[in-house]
Amino acid sequence: MKTIFTAIVLINSIICCGQNSNKTVPKMYVTKFGADSVILRKMPNGFFIGTASVGHVFRLKENLTFQKIGYSRSGNIIDSGLWIIKNERELVLTSQKHTLAFQLIKYDTYLFFLLPGQKDKFIYDLTQLKKELKNETPVQTENRTLGIEDFIAKRLLEKYYGRDLYFDAGT
Repeated sequence: MKTIFTAIVLINSIICCGQNSNKTVPKMYVTKFGADSVILRKMPNGFFIGTASVGHVFRLKENLTFQKIGYSRSGNIIDSGLWIIKNERELVLTSQKHTLAFQLIKYDTYLFFLLPGQKDKFIYDLTQLKKELKNETPVQTENRTLGIEDFIAKRLLEKYYGRDLYFDAGT
């Protein structure tokens, strides 16, 4: 009886899981993230897009205001306004210039803030980077080991707003 049950479970898992298509990313890699003001308020350095030398940072303050700061040679405030959480999955930033609605997507220890219409491109870029970086060797730092997921996320942060939640966990 145990053998028959094991065979049924094995066949069922093969039928249900099969092989992943190259066009999709398994759910275990990308998940929707419920917007939680406690988590967002604990991001003292905000979320950003860009490289180490050029980009933008959105800093969320506990009083539900935000600042958009450009960084390169100077740290000029580009925009400011109010932020709210809408429908538990969306961060909305409103200023006199515009309103931005970000969908929150979690990948490994990273939280990405995607603008409308970016999700499909994000998943495509993630899939391509997984193929491109699959043979990279993990790197040991003082605090942790950086693996393929970290290398992928760092490249995605050049195109999409995001944040490494690892540093906010106090580790």
